Amino acid sequence: MFKFFFQLIDKALFTVMFLVGVQLPAFINAYRQRLSGHLNEAQEQLTQYQAIADMQYQGSIDKLIVAFKSNSDNAIQQMSNVIANSVESVNTYQQQLFNLENANYLQRVFYFITQMDVEKALETLDRFVPAIPLELNAIITGVILSLLLSGLLNLIFIGGKKLTVKKKATQIQSTKKAQE
Repeated sequence: MFKFFFQLIDKALFTVMFLVGVQLPAFINAYRQRLSGHLNEAQEQLTQYQAIADMQYQGSIDKLIVAFKSNSDNAIQQMSNVIANSVESVNTYQQQLFNLENANYLQRVFYFITQMDVEKALETLDRFVPAIPLELNAIITGVILSLLLSGLLNLIFIGGKKLTVKKKATQIQSTKKAQE
């Protein structure tokens, strides 16, 4: 009876993991598009500051930031942080997009899993619409994740079964010794 339920749970989890794996490439693509939108927004904001830097500081955004920081007006000093954050955002989004667009599939998956921006991933998940893509990478990912989970569950089940058998054998031996 226990084996039947284990097999049923194993098959259900295999199916769920397959569906999750099939969705991963589409989700990574949606995440990449979200990052691209944030990059465009950050670049638009930075463009306005860059225009000032072009006119006043020979195009050096760093000189503009220093000038804002050294201003006696506290509000202007705080603007230097806004500009610096814009520069950092543009650089970060560009690097993230580069890693997601210019690598092979396994590298993209690894990068996504290890380096994703959790806030942006949750925003993406909130708007993500699952679909069944007929893409080889999606199918392979689904199969691999399903097999890994199924293998892990079977190892746990077999290990638990061996432990139970060993424990029963020890109990039988203990009982025989006690009877002698």
